[in-house]
Amino acid sequence: MDRYQRDFFISRIDAGYLRWTVNNKLTLKIAPPTKDIIYESNEEYIKVYNDIEFEDLMTEEESLALMISSGVWTSKMEADLEKLPENIDILKVELYEAMYKKGVQKKLRKYLAVSKAEQNKLNGIKHSWDHYTKHGLASFARWQYVLENTVMYTDNTPYNWEHINTLTALSHYQSEFISEDIIRELAHTEPWSNIWQVRKLNSRVFDGEITTDQMRLASWSSMYDSVSQYPDCPPKSVLDDDDMMDGWLISQRKDKEKESKRHEVETKLSSNERISGAEEVFLPVNIHGEAKEIMDLNNPHGQMVVATRLKQVAEKGRVGLMEFSDMKQKLRMAFNQKGIDSMKGK
Repeated sequence: MDRYQRDFFISRIDAGYLRWTVNNKLTLKIAPPTKDIIYESNEEYIKVYNDIEFEDLMTEEESLALMISSGVWTSKMEADLEKLPENIDILKVELYEAMYKKGVQKKLRKYLAVSKAEQNKLNGIKHSWDHYTKHGLASFARWQYVLENTVMYTDNTPYNWEHINTLTALSHYQSEFISEDIIRELAHTEPWSNIWQVRKLNSRVFDGEITTDQMRLASWSSMYDSVSQYPDCPPKSVLDDDDMMDGWLISQRKDKEKESKRHEVETKLSSNERISGAEEVFLPVNIHGEAKEIMDLNNPHGQMVVATRLKQVAEKGRVGLMEFSDMKQKLRMAFNQKGIDSMKGK
């Protein structure tokens, strides 16, 4: 994004409203809804949702059931949609870990693009009938109420709805939505990065009631602040790449979760006198997911030992404890150390 484009988006977000020129003649403002308008619009949602006139409309659950019976939505689609977020996270972590491998990055970005496109496609299909449901109608009524009370002339007087309707206003408002990618770029680049630092000193970043876009921008700005203060802050090339940055954040979160889990297990084990001094502890599990969690608690050396033992078992079929290569190595080291101690007269 060029500097002039960033300037435009920052000025728009800072002002808190959206300018709208209709048919190259009339200029209007779509102001942010006040707390009162948001409250009243949610009342409108509940009123329409519970209105007896719309009792025959489907709920979201009923709509999805009809889509399944009609073959529009399938169990495979549902399984794919549930799995895709995890797959996308894995690809983002791999992209971060390949920050210095351009060839690998190219392949991963291709896989990411395909996965994101598939996720968007499936989400679009799953929610394609939403506007036929009670939720869809009630949501439209809520947005209609908001726009009826927030579209203004440039002098801040309410618009009289002579030349356009609320459906046209809603379509324009949605078309001007600022994507998350744009918000993220604004958060850590000039001019906003400098404005943010100065305004934070005064403990007031925006004037009046904070809008949704202002909240999104402040949230990402705070996140980038936290990352910049991290002891192992990623390089600028990672900060400037949303997918790679997500990969770093995901890997940090997983490391913290793993460390927290390891500490929890070690605390429980240390309180058990029977196993507190043991070099190895075997924990029985019932399902594969639990087994993976336990395996992940091992440090790199422990994971290597487990992998080596599994390989030996796969090759020989049955292996006694003292026949494992790591146990033989321990015995040799202990025997050698005993010989050294004897020579020293210990």
